[in-house]
Amino acid sequence: MPVRVSRATSVIVHQVPSAAADRFMAFQEELTHAAEKFPGYQATEVYPPADPNGTEWVVVIHFVDAAAMKGWLGSSVRAEWIAKLQKEVGEFRQENLSSGFGAWFTKPVPGGP
Repeated sequence: MPVRVSRATSVIVHQVPSAAADRFMAFQEELTHAAEKFPGYQATEVYPPADPNGTEWVVVIHFVDAAAMKGWLGSSVRAEWIAKLQKEVGEFRQENLSSGFGAWFTKPVPGGP
């Protein structure tokens, strides 16, 4: 079984009305092609709603490290795509994990941040 090293990850949850699902997937494909051109890009995963009537689509994008992810997230290229996506599809929420998913599962240190 392959073991993966921690990498910077951004998890985005989109609210996509069912009527806009095809348009969302088209946007996501184009957005992924744009991200692929950025240094440190590794992969994008798209997960449809678990409930057939649901509207929450999850997109997970991976970069080699936090600096590479920050380069993509702060880019004007991404900002243009996000503006189009919000206008035509809907809102989203995002969580950035600069050192991988481990932080989701570790216990907080008493007195720590």
